[in-house]
Amino acid sequence: MNKSVLDVEVSCFANYWETKNARPVNLITWLTSEKFRAKVEEIRNTECKSKRDELKGTLPAITPSGKFSKRCESGLIKHSGFIQIDLDRQDNLHIINWYDLKIELMKLPEIAYLGKSVSGTGYWGLIPIPADPEGHKFYFDALEEIFFRNWGIKLDKKPKNIASLRGYSYDNEAHFNHQAKTFLKKKPRIKIPPPIFKIKRNNGSGLEDWVINKLESSQPGEFHSQRLKVGRIAGGLVAAGRLDARILDKLIENYLNNFSTIDDESVQKKEIKALRDGFENGSRSPIYN
Repeated sequence: MNKSVLDVEVSCFANYWETKNARPVNLITWLTSEKFRAKVEEIRNTECKSKRDELKGTLPAITPSGKFSKRCESGLIKHSGFIQIDLDRQDNLHIINWYDLKIELMKLPEIAYLGKSVSGTGYWGLIPIPADPEGHKFYFDALEEIFFRNWGIKLDKKPKNIASLRGYSYDNEAHFNHQAKTFLKKKPRIKIPPPIFKIKRNNGSGLEDWVINKLESSQPGEFHSQRLKVGRIAGGLVAAGRLDARILDKLIENYLNNFSTIDDESVQKKEIKALRDGFENGSRSPIYN
């Protein structure tokens, strides 16, 4: 049997606040341990947030991306060849079928581990990357863009720091892929059958939701042309009296909500212009059916 990609050493710290006295721990051993399971279950059954945070802080924690002499970037001894992803529920309230997310992400061949966070409401995972300390932040940026552009999933930014911490958690249905593929920056092509997540909509007509969904379902490489197309459809439906003219403002707002932190200002102007130009063009060709 081939060696598991997870069979590596990382550093372990006594609790969330400890920055020194690191000790080595095997990643598989850590991920499969039930030593602190009872405390995790206590945290998940505690309603008071401050009490939960207090309990969480006492759990041991690891640095999944490497072995360290001390818990800071300059203390790195050796990169583990992993980057962690952290999916917080509060950052992704727009995803209605949240509990399907784990099942869908398990299909990704690049995910070596995926399980519940200590709170039980979020998820965290490990993805193999080249053990290149200088490229660590680049790999995170690439993954963050893929998860957001393709599926609207917002990743916590903390793992961009190579010394980011991960507290002990437990999931009796955790996903392991011991032969996970390495995510390479030259080929950032994680693929799964779209669409996988249902997005919460504001109140509006079914036709309005349909138009907005066409905008959101754009695929990388087709964003600009799709925005022109959706703008034309919206303009044609407004010209036919089937949609309120405010749909253009909603399309622009939707674009900015999803891409203002990804596209720079010049790109934003170009993409908003595409929506407006498409809308103007479409308004000259009413769509009645």
